[in-house]
Amino acid sequence: MNWLGAADGTLVPVALAATASGGALLRLAGRPGWTSRQRASLAGALALTVVVLAGPLEWLGEERLMSAHMVQHLLAFSAIPALLLAGTPRDVLLRVEQHPAWRWIARPSGAAIAAAIGVVVIWGAHVPPVLDGALERPPLTDLGHLALIAVGVVWLWPIVGPSRLRGFRALGYLAVTDLLIGVLGIWLAWYPSLVYDTYQAVPPTLGIDAENDQALAGGILLVVAEPFLAIEVVRLFLRALSDSDEDEETDAA
Repeated sequence: MNWLGAADGTLVPVALAATASGGALLRLAGRPGWTSRQRASLAGALALTVVVLAGPLEWLGEERLMSAHMVQHLLAFSAIPALLLAGTPRDVLLRVEQHPAWRWIARPSGAAIAAAIGVVVIWGAHVPPVLDGALERPPLTDLGHLALIAVGVVWLWPIVGPSRLRGFRALGYLAVTDLLIGVLGIWLAWYPSLVYDTYQAVPPTLGIDAENDQALAGGILLVVAEPFLAIEVVRLFLRALSDSDEDEETDAA
């Protein structure tokens, strides 16, 4: 397989699918109700999706470096869903939330279910037999990345959707997720032997051998994802304090 992905035949269908879905999204965003910032967010989400599914990053992630594969997962699970949700007007999100198939996420138990789905899927994607099996079949890795985008939307919905959690419930939601994702990074960074068969036989790439690459993959999860989540935790904490002050003022009135 070369870096364009031509050898396994996935580049053409991926490009066609990205073009079709991108065209549909941009036509939708061209209607009244979308701001220039929201259109830019959608365009960014589409651009990152192409980066994840095709090109040098895909080749490095599938053939050479676990750390590159981790970058793909982080983009698919957090960055792309965040841009998709930021690029969608609130009234559209509200209509989606009111759909019978999606209404569960606005219920009190919906956040717990969304958190469980996110944690189970992100951990499941890194179970050695699952990841090694997908890497042996490149189309499965593309489907897996698309699935991570969908799961990322579910995971982020309780803190950014129309019926988002408020106060310390939102803080707790993200803090628990932060902790559980961090454990995965620690495991990969400090596990004493190689976890994935796929990367054991590859030669050093960009001066990185397999052992250091695995540690780097765990470090990327800790250094990139954890500060992002920590910043969000601080933001939610400050918002929770503000919500508490507003509640007290309302009760006093």
